[in-house]
Amino acid sequence: ALREHENEDSLLSSLLSLNPQTVWVILMTGGGHFAGAVFRGNEAVLHKTFHRYTVRAKRGVTQGAKDAQNRTRAPKSAGASLRRYNEAALIKDVEDLLLSWSEFLQAASAIFLRAPNYSKSIFFSGKEPVLNQTDSRLRSIPFLTRRATFNEVKRVHAVLSNVEIYASNSDVTAIHSPQKRVWKEKLKVAREASGSDTEGEKSCKLFIYFVICS
Repeated sequence: ALREHENEDSLLSSLLSLNPQTVWVILMTGGGHFAGAVFRGNEAVLHKTFHRYTVRAKRGVTQGAKDAQNRTRAPKSAGASLRRYNEAALIKDVEDLLLSWSEFLQAASAIFLRAPNYSKSIFFSGKEPVLNQTDSRLRSIPFLTRRATFNEVKRVHAVLSNVEIYASNSDVTAIHSPQKRVWKEKLKVAREASGSDTEGEKSCKLFIYFVICS
């Protein structure tokens, strides 16, 4: 978050550099789900989703991550074999997609990634990866997200691309929580405590949850 006058010149420069032709790419994966989209301005010009069965029910991690925890006693059941196959197939699906989007990835001013730590390599796999881990355009998504779907990718884009003003004592982690009810409940309590909305508005300061371009 940006508070007071910290880095205001840099922030203003970042905001002024954005235009309707600015290209962003958002890629999300987790639990066998993948969703990605290319945005030009506010329009999603390309998008794709995949889903593969890679996580055993109620276990919460992929078969590959489970195998890595105990390599000497990896499960040999039919279900485990299927999940391993699907995990490899999902990686190949993502590799092929990124290759087909290479033109947009090269043109993008920012590329936002979300993946569990154990599967972040999915974006950099293949003999000739399209993305490089040292690319300065890579960004993590700095707030909680839901399952990787196209609707969620659009929500993430909307949050990242908007400037919002909140009262100086606002809890921005609650504002951008996937559970909107959390923020609404806290807002209601704050309003009741202040007695009016205008009182809180007078003490507003500018908060930018994420600076798009460094």
